[in-house]
Amino acid sequence: MNTAIVLAAGRGSRLGPSAIERAKCMTPIAGRSLLDWQRRAMLRAGIQRRVVVTGHAADSVALVPGECRAHCNDWAANGPIGSLLCVDRAILEAGFVLAYGDCVWRADWLSRLLTEPGDLVLPADIRWHSLWHARFADPLSDAETFQTRAGRLCEIGARASSETEIEAQFMGLVSVRPQGWRSMQRTITRIGLDRARRCDATGLLSEMLSDGAEIRVLPLAGGWIEVDSMRDLACYRQRLGDGARWDHDWRDRPG
Repeated sequence: MNTAIVLAAGRGSRLGPSAIERAKCMTPIAGRSLLDWQRRAMLRAGIQRRVVVTGHAADSVALVPGECRAHCNDWAANGPIGSLLCVDRAILEAGFVLAYGDCVWRADWLSRLLTEPGDLVLPADIRWHSLWHARFADPLSDAETFQTRAGRLCEIGARASSETEIEAQFMGLVSVRPQGWRSMQRTITRIGLDRARRCDATGLLSEMLSDGAEIRVLPLAGGWIEVDSMRDLACYRQRLGDGARWDHDWRDRPG
């Protein structure tokens, strides 16, 4: 599998005035845009082809060799799965890595994802606790339930009432092989296209569990971030600037 679909249609409404004219994936952090960090990691992991799904401020996203664009015209009314469904059917049927445009990851995490067996593989951050406590005054205002059994996902995406309901957190990545895409299609058909388009990835994965889908979990420890607010950016810049080792530093390790 050497194709990634980057879902970059949404607007970063909590990222200040600059988000009005700039796609969220173009938000700068540590000297590069989020999309540039993704490109760097994906190329190092062997992902040669990228489909970038644009929507808000699409003109701010300039493609580079190895990329093509799919555009979500109704991005404001759609969720991430609505963006995914704008991609050419042949690309979806061949298998892909679904990547949220507001996240970045270590290249070796992507390499591990590509070699992990399974029709649907979900990387999950088992060190989510420290990241969510840094990002939110109340982590449970954002963190979702995440439960596994024998390496398989058994619950995701609901509101958590306690941190004991959260083994890990979604990292904005899913590996979807051809049979995994067919499983996705069955669930989309069952819940209806209109509802599916409004779903985010964890919402659709939860519906797929109801249909008996087997979703393998790849536990990882840190090495990624999600940028959703000015508070996130301030937090990450502080962590990167203090010189101490940080579990969630996504940049390449020395050597």
